[in-house]
Amino acid sequence: MPQRRIAAGRHRDTVESETMQYERRVICNFMTEQSQKLADCRPRRT
Repeated sequence: MPQRRIAAGRHRDTVESETMQYERRVICNFMTEQSQKLADCRPRRT
């Protein structure tokens, strides 16, 4: 039983880390898209 519980905890940690990495990647993509949109808008404004 303890081994199974440890394995479950380890699995949960890996899932949380993968989720954090995915969220970070999404945030990075969103920020790069926003910065590109701003860069595209700057020449038009000035």
